[in-house]
Amino acid sequence: MDSNVKHILPIQGFSIGIHEFDFKIDQKFFLQFEDSLVKGDFDVHILLDKQSSLMDFEISFKGIEQTTCDRCLTEIELPVEGMSRLVVKFDENERIEGEIIFIHPGTPTFDIAPYILEAITVTVPIIKKCLITGPCDEKIKKYLTSEELEETDEKQDIWSELKKLKN
Repeated sequence: MDSNVKHILPIQGFSIGIHEFDFKIDQKFFLQFEDSLVKGDFDVHILLDKQSSLMDFEISFKGIEQTTCDRCLTEIELPVEGMSRLVVKFDENERIEGEIIFIHPGTPTFDIAPYILEAITVTVPIIKKCLITGPCDEKIKKYLTSEELEETDEKQDIWSELKKLKN
């Protein structure tokens, strides 16, 4: 059974008004998508405001991304939380225009999974550092510090050589 089935909402049966859904997202969810770069566990809350001509989704989430520090390569857990909005309108011609998705009025279900993935992926920091969750690994930190010092000395040497050329 596809684990994505639980993220398909039966929109045809919903009455006009507010509907709420809660999902626990884990690694199985992210593995469904070939291009997913996220690993972790998240709690997702969806608030759906269904109206006669549209559905307004508010997707809020909070969780932990399991990743590697970009600086010291230590495995870290980054806290991630955020909120995203999705507007789905009913129209005879299915299409996407900017931030609005148009679906046929008779569509019985709506797959919210790709939009949950998008909301989480966009919120995850691009640069992932231990500094958010704690200090970098001490062994690596010493190596990085000595490398940075050597780099600084090299830069100063280059500038002094360039100044000689100027004279």
